[in-house]
Amino acid sequence: MQVPRDGRPRVAAVPRSGDVTPQILAEPVLDEPVGGCLAHSKDLGIPKILWQELWQISWLFLWQELWPAVPRGHVRVAPGDRPVLRAALRTFYGWAHASGRLDHNPAGLLPPIRPARHAPRPAPERAVADALLSADDRQRLMVLLAVREGLRRGEIARVHSDDLIEEAGGWSLRVHGKGDKIRVVPLSDDVALELMVLPSGWAFPGQVDGHLSPEYVGKLVSRLLPDGWTTHTLRHRFATNAYAGQRDLFAVQTLLGHSSPETTRRYVHVPDESLRAAVMAARA
Repeated sequence: MQVPRDGRPRVAAVPRSGDVTPQILAEPVLDEPVGGCLAHSKDLGIPKILWQELWQISWLFLWQELWPAVPRGHVRVAPGDRPVLRAALRTFYGWAHASGRLDHNPAGLLPPIRPARHAPRPAPERAVADALLSADDRQRLMVLLAVREGLRRGEIARVHSDDLIEEAGGWSLRVHGKGDKIRVVPLSDDVALELMVLPSGWAFPGQVDGHLSPEYVGKLVSRLLPDGWTTHTLRHRFATNAYAGQRDLFAVQTLLGHSSPETTRRYVHVPDESLRAAVMAARA
């Protein structure tokens, strides 16, 4: 890596885990510290969901060591991402301390962060219907995968013909979720048919490893929805409808790919009439 005359590296932004290239990792000055941190995380069984944060933190740490003249700034972190960032900080600084790069662990006393609690926000049925009417074929399939199957935008981007599974009860889809976790989701007949008529390969071809990026999928879907509604709120609509149909929170948890039913509970909106019916039943 060549350092420009002003002493600052020509880097527009801190690289994400998906941006890690063999050329970057081949740099001796970067390979050992960053690779050491990631290897340490693997030895501890740290889930892959933290690797992006670990890469960013270790890269920033090394950047400050090599180019101390680079001004330090503040990083804005969404409330829902703070527990993951805390875990990544504790892992990184634990490694830095254990490997002798620091004489103490400044992250050791970071207080626990409780996950932010948000009310469920299922997209309105009218908004979903209008989106399906105005969508082209590609956008329509994206919307259906979110609202009928509960897929995240990143999971929609990675749908592939090889992941279609024919089972006794019908067709299912092997979904590549967060942290490389795999789950199998049964497909409704219309969604299965739309996937089966596509050419072999990625359902949504693009420039990111052959498929569209999650961000672009989210942008295409959001264009169809009123302001404030997103691909994720379609997932909330799926969770709400699925729970209303069976009243089985654990089934909905499995379909969404959540590790905790508490997370799933934040996706399910319980309608007022159900609450009123429960009160009336208690009085009987």
